[in-house]
Amino acid sequence: MWPCRHPRGGEAVLEEAAAAAGLAAYLLDDAERRGVDTLQCCVRGLTDADCGALAGLLAGPAALRLARLCTLDFGCNQIGCSGAAALAPLLGLAPLLKTLRLDSNCIGCRGASALAEAIAAHSAGALDSLLLGWNRIGDAGVSELADALGRGGAPRLRELSLEANGLGDAGADALVRGLAAGGQRLGR
Repeated sequence: MWPCRHPRGGEAVLEEAAAAAGLAAYLLDDAERRGVDTLQCCVRGLTDADCGALAGLLAGPAALRLARLCTLDFGCNQIGCSGAAALAPLLGLAPLLKTLRLDSNCIGCRGASALAEAIAAHSAGALDSLLLGWNRIGDAGVSELADALGRGGAPRLRELSLEANGLGDAGADALVRGLAAGGQRLGR
């Protein structure tokens, strides 16, 4: 049984955590296939190990198939800091990525730091929606994200969700400074 459902030509839905190899095979199996525009892996019980396996497979020959990826949805899983760190390099492989959803996981400060590094390093130029609510990021993690935004990362960012992350005054101040320095204009 094929582990990935393909409701539309450009979308891949990960049916279960063990389907990472199947997803990579789908992206590689047809020389005519241009890749997917949406990778929806929400509410699948994905763990750090699953993210590491998936990222490892996608960073190989399948990376060419991520060129048109616009939405990466890993919300509502069991992803911690090492899972977020494994997924972060995918930002550099998906230049058209507009939406990154990792809300309702447990990426913490270290996971936010890995994402911040990737956003700063690759500028995440198309990213306009970053959904990281309910992740226990705290002031330190938000400060690192704010620093990446302030250095020009995600210049088109219009939606930033950080609710229920233990954000205090220090994190809020850093975020205001980072957004002002980076010129992002949140609109939602």
